[in-house]
Amino acid sequence: MKWFRNWSPRRQRAGRAASRRTAPQLTQLEPRQMLTVTYHGGALLTNVEVEALYYGSEWYDDPTDYSQTGQLDAFLKSIVNSPYMDALSNAGYGVGRGSFTRGTIYEANLNPYYFLDDSTIRSTIQAEIDNGWLQPPDSNRLYVVFVEPGVAVSDGTASSLSNFLGYHGAFAGYDASGNPASIRYAVIPYPGAATSYHYADNLPTMDSITAVTSHELAEGVTDPDVNYRQLGWYDDTLNGEIGDITEGQSAAYATLNGYVVQLVADQNDNILQLTQGGPGGSSVILVVLDDGDLYQCDASGAHYLVSGVRSASLTYTPSGSLVYEVVFENGAWYQCDATGAHYVTGGVESASLTYTPSGSPVYEVVFNNGAWYQFDGSGAHYVTSGVESASLTYTPSGSPVFEVVFDNGAWYQFDGSGAHYVTGGVESASLSYTASGSPVFEVAFDGGSLYQYDAAGAHYLAGGVWYASVA
Repeated sequence: MKWFRNWSPRRQRAGRAASRRTAPQLTQLEPRQMLTVTYHGGALLTNVEVEALYYGSEWYDDPTDYSQTGQLDAFLKSIVNSPYMDALSNAGYGVGRGSFTRGTIYEANLNPYYFLDDSTIRSTIQAEIDNGWLQPPDSNRLYVVFVEPGVAVSDGTASSLSNFLGYHGAFAGYDASGNPASIRYAVIPYPGAATSYHYADNLPTMDSITAVTSHELAEGVTDPDVNYRQLGWYDDTLNGEIGDITEGQSAAYATLNGYVVQLVADQNDNILQLTQGGPGGSSVILVVLDDGDLYQCDASGAHYLVSGVRSASLTYTPSGSLVYEVVFENGAWYQCDATGAHYVTGGVESASLTYTPSGSPVYEVVFNNGAWYQFDGSGAHYVTSGVESASLTYTPSGSPVFEVVFDNGAWYQFDGSGAHYVTGGVESASLSYTASGSPVFEVAFDGGSLYQYDAAGAHYLAGGVWYASVA
């Protein structure tokens, strides 16, 4: 990170003596073992653009099936912008978070006594592109075809009755203007009669669908051109992709944001666990020491960034990029991202950024006089006074939760049910959620002790800390 310079000397705070620079300690990563999943040079969908095609008139005519199209669209929108994609990035697969386009229903009258063949599915995808019902193919586009209930799918000599619960592939097609294009897609038969009543890990119907879809999504972005062109990430020893390696292992199924997903393999064929935080993997903590030195702490250790800092926070954009909000001792607030450091305003005590579930930025800014303002797309909104720091987090279900520390050191949590006093003697408090939906708090106390609180209890992290935040 080269967007920082040293700023003015740190102003001493009452009750705190300046300390020498001491990097917070953090457990190191275990040594990497022999890699078995290797990159073969093929294409990757680095930031997937996922779009569903609901194949069959039952998706429209049957009220239950129609409601499920909304559920599956919501799932796709969630998973491409979630720790599931972060885990793939953290594993070194060269892909990150993506985007979502609302799906469309293709109202074909399908006969459940006949197979829906892969060649027909390909022809339909091409026709829907030509007619403008599907977005044009590009280097990140992935079409996910959900076949209506009761219709089995065939692909060559294989079929959903006996060989697969889903698959993905690619073929040479055209965009809407007739230009040659590679078209990547996944096919998900509806579990039940179409799969001889086989379900992923014996899960309920919708859970099985989301689990299989996550499997094909992970493979579709890391090896989109299997059986078409050059392989991407593939295990030659096991002759499989990263979803195939963990398929059928009960430990490989997890719940993420209310949806069941299949955890795929890392490059060592181990189950790739979901972790809190963004594309860096486990949580990233920003720590401001008593002497004003700012450190970034992650699984690889503590990394010095800059001096003369009053407070700092970081978050991930919907596309997975890191954004820092840094307030220096002179009250100058800078936003720092991949393009550099950008001055915002002065007279600030603390500033934090989060994104709403729909992807809109929201800032919580506390000024030197203790006035807390919220800034969003509609403008600046005064909240209250007498505040030291404030931050906003959204629960896995999308509800806002505020962590607010007042000038007297009292820490309150505000949510839909009101204001809840937590404890006193606090300098800063921030909240994040693990991929499984469990809350994790980073709390810096007046004495300089930094603690992390999670379901397992309170964990001392470091001393001599003035301010801390987590992403």
